[in-house]
Amino acid sequence: MKQLDINTIKSLHDEFNECQKIDYRLAALKQFKKVVMAHETNILEALKRDLNKSDKEAFLCEYNEVIDEINNQIKHLKKWAKDQRVLSTYQTFKTKSYIFKKPQGKVLIIVPFNYPINLSLIPLAGAVAAGNRVIVKMSKNTPHVNEVVSEIIAASFDVKHVAYAVVDNYDELYQYNPNMIFFTGSTKVGKGIEAYCVAHNIHYVTEMGGMCPAVVYDVKTDEIYERIVWAKFLNAGQTCVSINYILYSIHVVDFKEKLMAAINHQYPNALAHQSLPKIINQQEFDRVIRIIEKYRAQIIYGGQYHPETLMIEPTIIEVPPEVIKECGEIFGPVILISPINGTIDEFIKTINKIDKSPLAAYIFSNDVSLQKRFTNEVVAGGYCVNDALIHLTNHHLPFGGEYTSGFGKYHGKYSFDAFSLVNAKVINNAKKDLPIKYINNKYDYKKTKSFINFIKRFFH
Repeated sequence: MKQLDINTIKSLHDEFNECQKIDYRLAALKQFKKVVMAHETNILEALKRDLNKSDKEAFLCEYNEVIDEINNQIKHLKKWAKDQRVLSTYQTFKTKSYIFKKPQGKVLIIVPFNYPINLSLIPLAGAVAAGNRVIVKMSKNTPHVNEVVSEIIAASFDVKHVAYAVVDNYDELYQYNPNMIFFTGSTKVGKGIEAYCVAHNIHYVTEMGGMCPAVVYDVKTDEIYERIVWAKFLNAGQTCVSINYILYSIHVVDFKEKLMAAINHQYPNALAHQSLPKIINQQEFDRVIRIIEKYRAQIIYGGQYHPETLMIEPTIIEVPPEVIKECGEIFGPVILISPINGTIDEFIKTINKIDKSPLAAYIFSNDVSLQKRFTNEVVAGGYCVNDALIHLTNHHLPFGGEYTSGFGKYHGKYSFDAFSLVNAKVINNAKKDLPIKYINNKYDYKKTKSFINFIKRFFH
């Protein structure tokens, strides 16, 4: 399949406006869904080859999430795109006020390696629903998935509407002159993109990550250990909202033993059975191995790996909180744990020392007052109580970061809004205005103030 250069795509997209029409958007989304469904087998095979994801994990976390998102955009597009009438105020008496949305224009979607189907096609669905022209740029680490995504885009959209980009560097990519950039990936690269967008007056959404904490404060059901293990080791820990570390109360009985039992239950003989996805490349594998070897004496579970397959078994390392911060974001199947002897204040204080604004934060406790304090006093992009990670699967909720973990939200309606320009519109069809608003007439300061105070009583 011949790939067009960025300047050619830019020229095509600059002249194409048909995608702003609602009927065109709906038809494009329906074709998109049809093509994605036809490529289900290809998607699962490509994810297996690039990341060693099982069919079940690939279906649940990638393919199925994409189909749900496209369905949601199709179902609600007309409602979300319709002008929203809002109440008038006394200043806009006798007028009609609306919130209306129009496309951002040209959108650049930059995709990471870890969930390449999910993190390319879900934002693409929102960008198309909002009426934009789009370029999708994939990670070089997922060549087989990239081939499938390229085929899906070519079979779903006119190249004047959505194009697949093959570029060597960001400078070349920026020649597209986008009106908006949607980025998912590392904090280092994300900050560079944010700086570029600010310098060039470009709207952006960045989803980065951080050191996502979990607090295990009290436990009433051992099911929480299964939830922790699922959330941590999904995709071999290569998940932006994965549990990076656990702070657990010393009063929780048999915490370590039950956590290890849950790993044995979900991932028995992980290396022998190859039941975990692999680390994406040698560089990332070596980075995680350096952490394992540096703290090998503190390993209480796991620690084995296969360099030839880039696979690492689930590993637990018990370290003090200051070491957690030194290790940074693990992004692999290694979980750091640290016991805390203190009240919830000590847990919150420790989290804020490690990372003040992770992409997600989790608390396991049945005390409602502690749950509220945690979600109020720990700054994060999203939260789960007595679970982890599942908040991003609900397309009725906004998903995104705060401060260092990203800017902007998406999924469902939040995607539609993110890829739209949200504007105000006031229509004044009155034959006469209230003369009081004009400065130089018979209504002086006292009369104006008296009238304003009177009329305010009739408006919210």
